Amino acid sequence: MRVLVSPLDWGLGHATRMIPVVRYLMSRRHEVLLAGSGDSIRLLSENFPALIVVPLKSFSPKFVGCLPAWTSIMFQIPNFVYSVISEHILIRRVVKRYNVDFVISDNRYGLFMSSVRCAFITHQLSPIPWLGAPRWIVRFVSWVLSLMIRRYNYCLIPDKSPGLYSGKLSFTSNRVLHNKIRYIGILSRFFYSRECNQVEEKKMYSVQHLVIASGPRKERVRYVKCMIENLEDKSGYKVIVTGGIPKADFIYGDYEIEEWPSSERLYSLLMSSEHIYSHSGYTTIMDLATLGLLERSELTPTPGQAEQEYLFSRLKNLKNF
Repeated sequence: MRVLVSPLDWGLGHATRMIPVVRYLMSRRHEVLLAGSGDSIRLLSENFPALIVVPLKSFSPKFVGCLPAWTSIMFQIPNFVYSVISEHILIRRVVKRYNVDFVISDNRYGLFMSSVRCAFITHQLSPIPWLGAPRWIVRFVSWVLSLMIRRYNYCLIPDKSPGLYSGKLSFTSNRVLHNKIRYIGILSRFFYSRECNQVEEKKMYSVQHLVIASGPRKERVRYVKCMIENLEDKSGYKVIVTGGIPKADFIYGDYEIEEWPSSERLYSLLMSSEHIYSHSGYTTIMDLATLGLLERSELTPTPGQAEQEYLFSRLKNLKNF
């Protein structure tokens, strides 16, 4: 079977959690194609250099600093609708050209078709209200998203059980959509690493401070600069993973900067680090949970992202964090 896998290009989390999906499909002898744009598709293609890559641009919202997040989103709804329509037109051409049998979309709402089976991967069915947003706007956005996800044959939620890590994000009152939902367990690129290597935690860590920049490119730059300032007075070996941001963008002093570490290299860094710093993105949480590293991680919500603020608060209340 020929399967097309396409992640959203908004931060790297959507791409990294597709790594175990692609590995699984290849282990079952399916032929996999990748589709996407930006840093997300670059990351996937570097992990799977032999796979065909189809350019497919995705919608990436922009936030205006002087406006509330929900206001910025509302102004961009026409762009979002246009993006979904464009994706739908393009995917029809791609499916026909490459004889695709199955489409897997990670948070890309326009990649549905009636002629082939399609699966939509997401952990967010019920948006968390933005600060100051009227209730009717949140309900309207939730209704629109559910309407589009219903066009897919399956809605796959990366969580061990209903609401374990995703909480109320993954719940929906839509009956039609509820029948399409399948919980597929945690998706982490480190699943196979943990299973195959069985590396024991060291009492003496070789890295004292590990910073992992995630999210949109602009936020990655801001976060790294902020962490360099915050860790200036802390002693020990420091490593920063920038997710593709060049070293020249930072004044990094005695820090070691790694732009695109392989999954194996990042796994080694994580397991040998005493303190880990990152945003509280859902994919980051799944990676750290897979490796049992939540307890020595210091997570921070991305400014303006209500979802990450909710996940951060939920993690604080979990017994294992």
